[in-house]
Amino acid sequence: MARYHPGYVNAFEKEYGLDPRRLGLEDGEIFLEWCRFRAASITQLLRRTKEVLNEYGHRFGRRIPLQVRVPNDGFVSNLIAGLDVVGWAEEGLIDELALSELQWLTEFNDFSDLPYVELGKKHGIPVFAAGNCLPVQRDGWSGQVNPKGVNPLVLARRALQSARDGAQGIALYQSDTGVRWPDLAPFLPHFHDPDDLARLIGAEALRCHGRKRSLRH
Repeated sequence: MARYHPGYVNAFEKEYGLDPRRLGLEDGEIFLEWCRFRAASITQLLRRTKEVLNEYGHRFGRRIPLQVRVPNDGFVSNLIAGLDVVGWAEEGLIDELALSELQWLTEFNDFSDLPYVELGKKHGIPVFAAGNCLPVQRDGWSGQVNPKGVNPLVLARRALQSARDGAQGIALYQSDTGVRWPDLAPFLPHFHDPDDLARLIGAEALRCHGRKRSLRH
């Protein structure tokens, strides 16, 4: 997002009489107002995108939904990034919402799908929960990944919890990576069916427990 581009700074200062470069989270609502002020440009882009999609939909006789992907670290963090998710939903600018567990602000680590699911229910917007087959990378995006991949039980349990929380499905990222992990690949086809996934998780957990017991003996 544009952060402190002079075009935004000067316009905000003229309207509010405050230099936004001196504002921070500790300033409360006025800081969030600055975030909304910046986010208005992205919202305007969405409005125009929605208009064009509607025009194409009318021309071809089919609905063309607009899906956006945002981090699920809370609406305040989204707003700081220029993403006025609540405003988009209220204005009817988005048709689907996909979530991602992107940690980009150290102050925001409370990842949860629930606020987004509740927002989606309120406005009739399907929400697709976050899921990622790429292991955590050490030393940033170019760092090394865990050669053992992600824990399939952990990923599957999170997918099941998202379904129980009311998510319409899973936005599964790096699935091309996931199918290459022998332990993870068998789980992926079951993510669409919560009941099937619950049975698979139970069977796998029992198998792992039995394997641990045999190792002790």
